[in-house]
Amino acid sequence: MIKLFRSDIHALFLDKGFRIISLFSIILGAFMPILGYINKIRYDEITVFEDGFFIFLSAFSFSIPFFVSLFLGKSFEWGTVRNKLTVGHRRSEVYFSFLFTSFIGTLTLVVLYMVPYILLGSFMLEKLEIPLSYFLLFIMAGILVLLSLTSLAVAINNNIHSRAISLVVTLCVVIALLMIGSIAVQMLLEPEMITTSMTMVDGEFVPIDPYPNPRHVKESQRWIWESIKDSTLGGQIHQITALECNWKSVSVYSIALGVIISIIGFIFFNKKDLK
Repeated sequence: MIKLFRSDIHALFLDKGFRIISLFSIILGAFMPILGYINKIRYDEITVFEDGFFIFLSAFSFSIPFFVSLFLGKSFEWGTVRNKLTVGHRRSEVYFSFLFTSFIGTLTLVVLYMVPYILLGSFMLEKLEIPLSYFLLFIMAGILVLLSLTSLAVAINNNIHSRAISLVVTLCVVIALLMIGSIAVQMLLEPEMITTSMTMVDGEFVPIDPYPNPRHVKESQRWIWESIKDSTLGGQIHQITALECNWKSVSVYSIALGVIISIIGFIFFNKKDLK
């Protein structure tokens, strides 16, 4: 297993697709604080350190499916996986070696983003406005979200061996999760009463008396939408980016979903005909 893992790590860092995405991470990490500094000079806008920091979650939601699909897809299309099984490696070793290698890839992208952001943002941006402990907890929750997403991408790509098809499927699932989470966030933000409606009376707009909002989520149903918000990619990213993260709930959901998805992915992979 260790030899297999080392081999996969070596192959990952030599992969051209991963190198390109790594370069993108570095550029993004440098661009965000520079953009904040430019806005400060041009428009006299105050940009604190955490403003824009968590943009990497949205960016990596699409970067991770790309590097996983390119890396794993190449291994299947080139027959590397069959060769590993032929020389005696178990399917569990192959699957989880890919999984842990992809985890390393995701963490590498995060580090490559954070290093230039921290170095440049430390003197280009204003100091943190939130406690450092909260900021670090948000980072931890964000990383767990990305690792959960990595587990999903690995599960899909280990069972769909065409790079193109697996990439399309993974991106469609990611987009669906982003949309579902965003809908849950919007539903929970709906007020109980609508107070901003206007009507025309004698040629003038006058306010309408407040009336119940039909989209308002009832208290008995809020836990359902809260669970959807905390467990789906769109809701998780929204919470962390807005610095309104229920980090405990998001972290627990991310770990649980990552484990469940990995187990299900391996079960299907273990039954799949690789000939």
